[in-house]
Amino acid sequence: MAFTIYQEIYSETATELLKALESGETEIRINSAGGNIFSAITMYNLLKDKDVVIRIDGFCASAATLIACGGKCIAAANSLFLRIMVKLYRRGIVGVKKFTG
Repeated sequence: MAFTIYQEIYSETATELLKALESGETEIRINSAGGNIFSAITMYNLLKDKDVVIRIDGFCASAATLIACGGKCIAAANSLFLRIMVKLYRRGIVGVKKFTG
């Protein structure tokens, strides 16, 4: 039986994945719009050195895409509704500081 990620990704999802991998799970099924990026990074790191097949059953977006990239092999459903989305994360500060003095 495969480990499924069919919900938003939280830290609990990473804990459940760790338990599944320790029990010998070799298939992950994804249908998720994403979630917590820090949990997804943890899950990616858990998967990247394992011989795990990722199956995308429908929607794989944002943080879920990062998890999918951790698999050894990625298989996607043959469907018009398949969506894989990756966001480019940016961080910055924009503004004006007036110094008086």
